[in-house]
Amino acid sequence: MLPDDREVAVKRLFFNTRQWADQFFNEVRLVSQVQHKNLVKLLGCSVEGPESLLVYEYLCNTSLDHYLFGILNDLPSESPLHLK
Repeated sequence: MLPDDREVAVKRLFFNTRQWADQFFNEVRLVSQVQHKNLVKLLGCSVEGPESLLVYEYLCNTSLDHYLFGILNDLPSESPLHLK
């Protein structure tokens, strides 16, 4: 949880080779450059100590297609959801 009450997802990586470090920095570069409505945002990272952290925005636990296709946003709140 951030100070502004936003929930986040944290990915922990342990570096044991130079290749792992390269992969970490490539992921940071790629994710920070790509912006798309179907991708979570990279909010920050840390590379101190033996482990590194990537901090992403958190999406609540529901089916990905609800976010991709806007099913939850398009339904009235009192409407039951029926999927076939």
